[in-house]
Formats: sequence, C-alpha cells, structure tokens
Amino acid sequence: MTAGQLADLEFPYLETVDSCEKAMGFMDEFKLSHYPVINGSLFVGLVYEEDVYELEDWSKTLVQSKIRLPEVSIQANEHFLSAVNKIQMSSLSCLPVIDDRNVFLGVITRNRVVDVFGNSSIVQDQGGVIEIEMAAIDYYLTEITRVVENTGMKILGTYIRNTPETNKIVLTLKLNKAEVESVINALDRFGYTILASYQAKSENTDMQNRYDNLMNFLNI
Repeated sequence: MTAGQLADLEFPYLETVDSCEKAMGFMDEFKLSHYPVINGSLFVGLVYEEDVYELEDWSKTLVQSKIRLPEVSIQANEHFLSAVNKIQMSSLSCLPVIDDRNVFLGVITRNRVVDVFGNSSIVQDQGGVIEIEMAAIDYYLTEITRVVENTGMKILGTYIRNTPETNKIVLTLKLNKAEVESVINALDRFGYTILASYQAKSENTDMQNRYDNLMNFLNI
C-alpha cells in the first residue's frame, strides 16, 4: 500500500489567504495540532497550532501573519510505512500527501492509520508480513495456504485491497513466524509477485524500523 492509497483525499485544506482564526477552527474541528496549507493546488506547508496561539491577531491571513509553514509531506508513491514512520518520528497529527509536482492530494492522519490497520489481525499478532499482487481471478486462498503451510508456516490473518488502476488485488499475509524467506521463495516458485515483506530480523533495517513504528503507532 502506498501513502496515496492510505490518504484521505477528501480532506478539507487551508489556503494561504485564510485567516489564522479559520486555521484554529479547522484544527479544533478535526482534533489536529497541525494542518495543511496550499496555494492554488500546490502544497505550501503545515501550520502548527502552537504557533497560532502565540499570535496576537488571529484575523490576519496566514500570509500576513508570517507564521512558519514547514514543508513536511510525503510523496504519494512512497510506501505507507514511510508515512507512518514520518508521522511517528516527527510527532505529527497529520501528514500531507503530494505528487511529484508538489500538488496537494490529501492527508494521512493518525486516526486514519488506526481505522485502516488497528483492528486487523495483520497487526494484532507477532510474526512476519508478506504482500502479494495478483489478478483477482487468480486469487485462491486455499492454494496460497497450501504453499505457505508446506514450508512449515501458518497464516494468522489476511488483508485484501483492490487496486482499480491495475485491476489487481494486493493480498497481505500475516504469518506465525518472523523469518519469511522460505515462504517468499515458495510463493515465487509458484509465480506469485511479491511486493514487499517485513520480518523481525531483516537486512532492510530501515523498512523494519518503519514496521516497528507502525506497531508502536497503533500501541500494539
């Protein structure tokens, strides 16, 4: 899953000509301490609640107030774990999502992450995770389960999402053991496309840290 797929694309935004009072109103309404600001369609930066509190005149626009607007964001095509990592490490209440031209697309909030993943068995239990892409017509869980169990592993949970742009599905498998290399090799032999995998002891320390941050983020 990418940051763009996780983002709320209908989320209302602020513009640089909006007042600081409106900014505070939006942050209060959506229970956020940071809020995206755009100019036209381009992302400008995040306004921080703490900075607005220090202003004497909330009737001024965001531009007139000369308030800082840090350009914290994430590209839509980045993996969702990168978004979770950035939110966690920067203590943000929301993270703007942009395209490669800096056009604002939407935001990822902490509540959004919890809503999507918090109640899923994918994050409730310990073990490795594998993401598989396939055509919907090729999806047979019994066959995938057979391949996995032949390696001595068990599937603890599954999560399926559609990708309308490719007419394919992405199947996420949560396994009962952290080391997933044998399962990846087995699935590869049967022609399955592996998009990503996460395990407790991985050479990809950066991605593992992001996965750990997702666990911490959801208080698992």
